[in-house]
Amino acid sequence: LTMAPVASHEMSTLILLLASPALAAGFAGAHVRASAARVSMSATSSVGLTTASVAETATDAMASLADAFAAGRPLSSAFGANVKVASALWSATGRADLERQVAGFGKFLIEPTLEVLSVQAAGPTRATVEWMVSGTWPLPWRPRALALGTSTLDFGFSSAGALEVVSCEEALVTNPLEVLLRQLMPNWEDVFNQYNTPPAETRPYRVLRRAKGYELRWMPPTLALESEALDGTFPSAQSHILTTPVLPSFAIRGRPLGTKSLFTTIRPLTVECDESGREKNGPCRYRWTVPIPSRLGANADSMPPLEPSARESGAQELRYVKLPGRFVAARTLAGFIASDAVLLAEVDSLAAQLRADGLAPTAGKTSARPCYQLSQYNTKVGFNLDGLVAIAQYQGTVGPMRRNEVLVEVAPPR
Repeated sequence: LTMAPVASHEMSTLILLLASPALAAGFAGAHVRASAARVSMSATSSVGLTTASVAETATDAMASLADAFAAGRPLSSAFGANVKVASALWSATGRADLERQVAGFGKFLIEPTLEVLSVQAAGPTRATVEWMVSGTWPLPWRPRALALGTSTLDFGFSSAGALEVVSCEEALVTNPLEVLLRQLMPNWEDVFNQYNTPPAETRPYRVLRRAKGYELRWMPPTLALESEALDGTFPSAQSHILTTPVLPSFAIRGRPLGTKSLFTTIRPLTVECDESGREKNGPCRYRWTVPIPSRLGANADSMPPLEPSARESGAQELRYVKLPGRFVAARTLAGFIASDAVLLAEVDSLAAQLRADGLAPTAGKTSARPCYQLSQYNTKVGFNLDGLVAIAQYQGTVGPMRRNEVLVEVAPPR
């Protein structure tokens, strides 16, 4: 596909879109997905407001954005008539002003989404919302950008006595420069790959701190496709099941050619294994996990059903799973990983370092090793227009430039 060049003022406007969930919701067809929204409720205030009612109104306000901007309806009364919205890049005064500003951005991005990750009451008159905004930019290579952000909503009462949002302060968690360089700029692997599949999206995460040898992150909740297979081969110096960047063939259910040849691609592919069967002379349970692309939503009920195949006989399973938000320590492994045993040695080394730093790795199903995953960024998975996996592509990256990460789950840091 070819597109006319984007005017400079339009480009600056597009940058603003990633800074605000309200603006992002204004894209054509935009909607709020309240996925994995957790509501934290605490004490009751002395003025008649409760954290429960504040959290509920905050959730309604975010849902209002879906109806307002996807269907052209006005914002609901959950937003006060004189609501004030402020961020580092834009502001709005009044519900009508907010509606006018958002409407002006509806023509730019393709299939935008605003996914609500959590809603938490922060007191009797305040709530915080974590969200992820995404959209495909109208550029020739069709990059899809994703960013994390937060909104702090303050509440009051309308003249009719109803609880409403009176002010909103927004903050972008994802660095805009990172969005530009890592998500919007063409990736040479995507340009020169074998099938010329579109650039792959990568779900953002929040970096808590960087230490020598690892990075502590919060991974947001996500809907994912999980493939599981039983195998009698356990990780060893001779095995390469974990380190081979291949998605099992039974996970590919869509057709890669014909009328459904357009794709949404995503990376990384993560793999892990459950060795609890080793002590019972049972098989090893390997799992491959692929996040569902943002444009397909965060609700498993809206995904196409996974029809059973003749290849599935209890030894192979395919399912949608809702991965909760979690804390992980990530260590980058550059180059080629010689064997599964080399990977497990890195897991053990990282776990030991985390304990020395006062962090608590989450225990796995066996006492020998914590919960871990290998994230393979040189493999991307393509979903067709039906929402089924239709292609899994390994990009032939030069050895030293290959990017893998070992992830070890940890308890919430203090």
